[in-house]
Amino acid sequence: MALVEMKRLRAVALQSRRRSLLRQLRREGCVEVETAQESTDFGQENALERTTEENTGAGEYLTVIGQAMEVLSKYVPPPSRPLLAGKPQLTESQLYDEKVLDKALAAARQINKAAEEMNRLLGEIGRLEGTVTQLKPWKSLDVPLEYHMDGAVEYLRGVLPGAADLKELEEELAEKAPACQMEQVSSDNEQRYVTFLIHQSCKEQAMAIIKQRGFAQAPQEGEGTPAQYIGALEKQMAQMEQQRQDLIGKIKECGDAYRAMEQALDAYSMEAEEDQLLSGLVRTKNTVVITGWLPKKAQERVEKVLEREGCAYSMEDPQEGEAPPTAMENGPLAEPFNAITEMYGMPRYGSLIDPNPLMVPFYITFFAFIMGDAVYGILIALGCFLGLKLLKPKGTMRQMLTLFFYCGLGTIVAGVLMGGWLGDAVPAFTEGVLGKRVELPALWFNPMEEPMKMLIFSLALGGIQILTGMAASAWRQIRQKDYLGALCDTGTWYMIFAGIGLAVLGIGVGQWLIIAGVVLMLLLGGRDKKGFGRITGGLGKLYGITGFVSDLLSYSRIMALGLSGAVVGSVVNKMGAMGGGGLIGVLLFVVVAIIGHTFNIAISVLGAYVHTSRLQYIEFFGRFYEDGGRMMHPLKIKTKYVDVVKED
Repeated sequence: MALVEMKRLRAVALQSRRRSLLRQLRREGCVEVETAQESTDFGQENALERTTEENTGAGEYLTVIGQAMEVLSKYVPPPSRPLLAGKPQLTESQLYDEKVLDKALAAARQINKAAEEMNRLLGEIGRLEGTVTQLKPWKSLDVPLEYHMDGAVEYLRGVLPGAADLKELEEELAEKAPACQMEQVSSDNEQRYVTFLIHQSCKEQAMAIIKQRGFAQAPQEGEGTPAQYIGALEKQMAQMEQQRQDLIGKIKECGDAYRAMEQALDAYSMEAEEDQLLSGLVRTKNTVVITGWLPKKAQERVEKVLEREGCAYSMEDPQEGEAPPTAMENGPLAEPFNAITEMYGMPRYGSLIDPNPLMVPFYITFFAFIMGDAVYGILIALGCFLGLKLLKPKGTMRQMLTLFFYCGLGTIVAGVLMGGWLGDAVPAFTEGVLGKRVELPALWFNPMEEPMKMLIFSLALGGIQILTGMAASAWRQIRQKDYLGALCDTGTWYMIFAGIGLAVLGIGVGQWLIIAGVVLMLLLGGRDKKGFGRITGGLGKLYGITGFVSDLLSYSRIMALGLSGAVVGSVVNKMGAMGGGGLIGVLLFVVVAIIGHTFNIAISVLGAYVHTSRLQYIEFFGRFYEDGGRMMHPLKIKTKYVDVVKED
C-alpha cells in the first residue's frame, strides 16, 4: 500500500530485434520507454542527429481506415452485439492477422474511393442545379440559348432590377431608340427577365438607356431552348444521382468488413505508436538504445524479456537529477481511488505517503452520508456491479465503477442508520395512498428530525480526517528523521486539541496540556528563522488555529448536501401521494416516484462525488500531500474495439 519504487532501465538491442522487443515489453505493460529527447542520458542536439525516422505506414492506414469508418457509419449501422456484451477477445497474433488487416485496408480504400467520387458527383450536381435555377425564369422562351443575329440587328437576353418600370423604359426607348424591341419573359420579386432586338442604327442609344436602368446580360451557355437545355441538365443530374446511388451500394457492400476495420484500427494504432517510439530512439548502424523506467517488482520479468531478445542492459536506482514517474500500488479496496488522486495530480516520487489507503474510509463515509438513502445505495451498487461484470471495462472506467460500487455499499449502511428508504416513501405512501401511516425508524437518527446531530457528526468526521492528515505528515517527518518538525508541526497541535477535549470534560490536566502545547509552539514555531523571526514564527503557527476552524466548517457541507437530498426526496413523495387512494393513486405515486427519485439520485450522486473529492483535495491532501509527480505511462496494449488476451 505505497508508492512504487522505480528502476532506471538502459538497454541496447539489435536493430533486427527492435520491434519484437517493443512488442514484448508492451505485453508486460510495465515499462515506460523514453525517446531520446525525453531521456537525460543524451543531449538533445546530439540525440536528434542519431535518431532515424521509422514508418511502416501504420499512421497513414489509420487515417484511411478512420475516414472509411466515418463514411460507412452513415450508410451501414455497426454490427449489433448482445446487450451489455464485452468487446471481442483476440490473441495478439489474431489481432495482427494479415488477412484481416488486408481485408480492412482494401475495404477502406474502396469506401474512400467511392466517397471521393460521390463528393465529385455531388459537386457537379450542385453546379448543374444552380444552372437549372438560373434558367427556370427563361423556360417559356422559345429561342435557343445559343441564338444570335448577325448583320443589322442584335439580340440580347438579360435581367433588369425588379423595381424597374418597364412601361417607362419602353416609352423612353420608343422616343430615343425606336428601332429597339423589348419583351418580358418572366419576373420575380428581385428581377425582370427580358430580351431585346436592337437595330445597329440605334444600338448606342439603346445600350445607354438599358444599362442606365441596371440591365445585365445573361450568360450565353447551353444548347437549344431553355426548356430543352433544362431537360438535358435534369437528365444528366438523374444519371449522376443514379451513379451516386450505385456508389452507395458499393459502400454498403463493405459492411461485412466493419469488424475487420475496427480490429485494424486497434492494430495499426499500436503499430503507429511503435513507429513513433522507434523514430525517437538513439541508434547505431546495428543497434538501438532504449531507456526508461519500470517498477522494481517487475525487474525480474523485464530481465527475462531483455535476455530473450539478446539485449545488453542495466537497471539502477534513480540518481540525483533524474525524475522518475510516480506509480501507486494498492490492494483491491484502495486501487480504484487512484482515479481520484490522478485527477488531483500525482504525488512526488519519493514522498513516502500514498494517499489512497488513507482516503478510502473517509471518501466512502462522506459520500455515503451525503447520499443517506439505502435504496439509492442499492441502485448505485447494483448498477456498478452489473457494469463491471457485463462490460468488463478497463482502466479509469473500471476504477470509477468499482469506486462507486464501494460508495453504493456505504450508502446502504448510511441509509439504514438514518432511516432513508427513497426518502420518506414508506410513510408518505402508506399515509397518503393507503390511509394508515407506517414508519421505518432509523437505527441511529433521522437527520431531517435532528439536523444538529447531523451537523455535529459531520464536523466530527472532519476533525478525524484533519487529525489523520496531520498524523500522516508527522509520520513522514519521522521517517525523514525530522523529529523536531514532527513535534512542532503536529505534536503541539495534538497537545492543544487533546487539552481542549480534556478541559471540556472537566479534567484538570487539560489546561496544562493546552499551555504546554502553546509554549512549545511559540518557542519552536520559528525554529528555522533568526532573531525576532523566531517569535513571529511561533505566533504565526499559533494563529493557524483559525485555519483549522475554517477547514473544519467546510465539512458542514456533508450535512447540507445530505439534508438537501432528503428534502427533495420528501417533496417528491408528497407530490406522488397527492393522488389519494385507489389504483390511480398507486399508479400516480409510482410514476412520480420513478421520475422524481431518478432526478434526485442523479443530482445527489454528482454533488456527493464533487464535494467529497473537494474535501479530500483541499482539507485533507493539504496536510501531508507532496505534489509535483508525473504519472507513469508504460508501454502497454491499448485497444478500443477488441480485448487482447494471452496466447493459449
